[in-house]
Amino acid sequence: MKFLVVYFCMVCLIFCENQISGQTLTEANLPVNGDYIHLVNCNVSGVSPGFSGQNVIWDFSGLTTQPNPNYDDYFIRFRDPSVTPYFDQFPESEICITSWDSTWAYYVTTESTLERVGVSLDIPILGRSLITYADLETENEYPFTFPMSFADDFSANLSATLLSDSLHGFKTVMADSYGTLKLPYATFHNVLRLVETNTQVLDLGIINNRKYFRWYSPAYKFWLLQLSYEDNFLKTVLYADNPIPAGLNENRGKIELLIYPNPADDHVRLDINGLHAGNCNVSVFDLFSKKMINIRNSVSVSEPVVYMDVSDLAAGLYIVSVCYGRYEFHSKLLIQR
Repeated sequence: MKFLVVYFCMVCLIFCENQISGQTLTEANLPVNGDYIHLVNCNVSGVSPGFSGQNVIWDFSGLTTQPNPNYDDYFIRFRDPSVTPYFDQFPESEICITSWDSTWAYYVTTESTLERVGVSLDIPILGRSLITYADLETENEYPFTFPMSFADDFSANLSATLLSDSLHGFKTVMADSYGTLKLPYATFHNVLRLVETNTQVLDLGIINNRKYFRWYSPAYKFWLLQLSYEDNFLKTVLYADNPIPAGLNENRGKIELLIYPNPADDHVRLDINGLHAGNCNVSVFDLFSKKMINIRNSVSVSEPVVYMDVSDLAAGLYIVSVCYGRYEFHSKLLIQR
């Protein structure tokens, strides 16, 4: 009888360990340069983060799309920092994450963390601002699973046209639950929910309190769903409708994008070496992430070339993006006249 009790306890322990290990996030869940996540902006009315705990079912299948007149599209792009406009400010950065609101965030990685070194963004009244971290802000830790947590103090200098100031912050991130997530287009199992509270204080006295609920699947990169709160008010609900399988880095390091001439005046030639035959999208963005040109081309292995008319672009620096399958590849383009 005693043997049966011990055996039963061991089975239960192994079952629980397997359950928890199924929701563990690792470095394989970290996007790499070239990844692209498309997001759907949703109506926040009636939306709540739901319960915490084990084997929770979060049903967000009824989320409805909410157009935003300020943005044509919602996206997260992971770019090589060296082809971005603020790389000179953060030369140690290894990955740049750009978003729909023209934020450029620069990060370094270690074996167990993703840490923010700087950000360029638009701040109301202040305009384009640069945040340079003296004490880096930890974005994620790996491996991470239920019920793990971490806390982080960080500090930075903020510089804008109208002022310069120091920023101090504190954040906590907790994996408070796991279970099943239902989105409008699919259901995901073994999902881990992370809750982040983030307080930032400027020396001038301005306080920013934010809270994020994010749902991750170990099977995919980046989060699947995010609810963001500001001063306890729900501001945005976003979900990814094109999740990238974890660890999938095909074509990474094999694609070479060359632009001739560069600087250019009216026409350019793009040599996209390393692509298989098929269709690719070529886009040109200004430094505020506004899409200026978008064309779709068929390329072949023998002639992976795209010709593009840039005569309507004003003089300045642009980012050329080639989207091939799930990935994007980038390069700078300078227009001079």
